Amino acid sequence: MNLKALYKAYKKETQGDIAPANSPIKMGGVYFGTFKKKPFWFLVVNAEGKLCECLKASDWIAFHSSHNLLVDIGIIRLLIEPANSFWLTKDEISTFRLIHELSPDIVQEILDYRDGKPLRTLKKGLTPIFEDDVREQFDRSEFEMIKEYHLRFLAMDEEEPEG
Repeated sequence: MNLKALYKAYKKETQGDIAPANSPIKMGGVYFGTFKKKPFWFLVVNAEGKLCECLKASDWIAFHSSHNLLVDIGIIRLLIEPANSFWLTKDEISTFRLIHELSPDIVQEILDYRDGKPLRTLKKGLTPIFEDDVREQFDRSEFEMIKEYHLRFLAMDEEEPEG
């Protein structure tokens, strides 16, 4: 199957709701559930007050690009999208299932890479050759899923403090 056909399959994929685990939120936790009627993976990397910073992840590793990191969590390989961050409340995260916990060292390496430092142990994806490469389309589609949550922490800062 070529990448364009695989991308079409990715766009059509839907799945029913997945029962949440309702466990405490784990920094370095890889979570899975359903979001906008699509399977949805993410990694929790930081907590700021009511919100947690998450990085979009995907099991569609065929679309990896130089922007993505490849992580093996035992049951599956995922691509982590360090530049594709978004913010969820702890209650929202609790509606997803914790699938795996990455070590603090791996999470730090991901954050360091996002900040421009070289990789130590993780591998990154391939560099797309053309601007209209299907991998770039995939990256844009992944961002479209979470864009309303991307700058959410700014809106939370403007709210009145509780108490």
